[in-house]
Amino acid sequence: MGDARTIAPRSDDHAVGPLATLRARTPPAWHLSVGACILTFAGHLLHGANNNASSLAFATLWLFFGGAALLFSGRHTLPSPSALVILAGVCFAGVVATVASQLLPTGSTDPHSLWRSIEGVSAFTIDLDATSRELLKLLSMAAAFCVGLVVGASDRRTRLLVFLVVVASLVYAGWAFTQHFLAYGTILGVAKTYHIERLTGSFMSANSAATALGMMAVIAAARIARAVKESSAPWNLGAAAVVDQLARKAALAMVALLLLVTCIVETLSRAGIAATASALLALLAWEIGAASERRTRMRTATNAAMAVAGVVALLAIASAGGTIERLDATIGDAGSRLTALEAHWEAFLASPQRGYGLGSFPVLNDYIQTPDNHRALEQLNALHNVYLQWLEETGIVGAGLMFACVALLLIHIWRGLSARARMRTWLRAVLVVSLLVLLHGLVDFGLQVPSIAWQWALWLGVGCGIASPRPQESESSSSED
Repeated sequence: MGDARTIAPRSDDHAVGPLATLRARTPPAWHLSVGACILTFAGHLLHGANNNASSLAFATLWLFFGGAALLFSGRHTLPSPSALVILAGVCFAGVVATVASQLLPTGSTDPHSLWRSIEGVSAFTIDLDATSRELLKLLSMAAAFCVGLVVGASDRRTRLLVFLVVVASLVYAGWAFTQHFLAYGTILGVAKTYHIERLTGSFMSANSAATALGMMAVIAAARIARAVKESSAPWNLGAAAVVDQLARKAALAMVALLLLVTCIVETLSRAGIAATASALLALLAWEIGAASERRTRMRTATNAAMAVAGVVALLAIASAGGTIERLDATIGDAGSRLTALEAHWEAFLASPQRGYGLGSFPVLNDYIQTPDNHRALEQLNALHNVYLQWLEETGIVGAGLMFACVALLLIHIWRGLSARARMRTWLRAVLVVSLLVLLHGLVDFGLQVPSIAWQWALWLGVGCGIASPRPQESESSSSED
């Protein structure tokens, strides 16, 4: 009888093993999140992929990776396309067509005094090689967006990407901070040519570094906000219990945020610091306002305010001297930048419809120099205003289509706040990241650095993927904001 009562082994006993546990926690197509993180930070480390060879190499990698993401993901893993995303795709196709048309011969030997003949054939662009390269990079931005779209279509893949980006940001910021003080005046062993006394990370410009680091800081802050909302410690146990839970849930994100913001301050980028501060405050206010009814807004506000107050106090002490010195030079810098903007505005007005060719800025900048504006233009490789540079290079049509494309994607992400019952913190984070990029783009050229453009395109794709509603969700059963 004893043998008869012997319990047979359960068929699912293997499911409790470590490999099975890891498999259960790893989202399908995890390689998309890992690959996206690797490509993004590898581009950053190679000086932002800001020379011809590295930019073309990374553009090709993004194109292959984006194509593979769409080809092998399957329809069930892709979000349902919305009218806004489709319309944004049409606008982007228009941008690509506009840029491609700049490569065509004009049929005239000298259609414009600023256009030059290349191998005997006059083209609409004044720099045929640069426009050809920029066209490839433009397509690679669409590929980065597609990778983000597939990642964002899965909540688990999105969380994995966030975790990887937070870890990579922590390592990157720690390395950038250490290099700044221990390998002063160099970038990966290469001597800096300018911004020698400012933290530049792996970029050639401290201002570009501030844009990239600011985007990372917003993602780390959003992870902390999620941990605040996920905290189950009763409020009456005091702040210590809440801090203990936050330390276990978001310790990496808190350390990363502290390092990132410290590095941003060390860039001494006035606009970068202001844009990052505005973005973090916007995310804080938005998260407090969106606090769920299960946890009082007072609790969320208190926890968040304590963390922010500590960071701000440290930054105020660390940044006072250098930032004040940079602010003293603002008037002089503003005069030089206004001179450059005025010169390029006049160049835009001379050819407003088609522009001078995407990527043609350096050639055009050399051409329009005069004795009066030479000092303001002589070292410019990009304009300190991404909007005017796009107008100048692609004309009203190309720039207008690109601006419309971005606006439509942001509207889609905004609408996702009401369409989704979950993951809304990450929708807000993507919108705030975009706010930071667009604000800093008014007075700087971070988006002209390829790896930063790919980073933003990736997050826009993630936001659009998250914003698409899931049929199985129910607002009433939502356990996550």
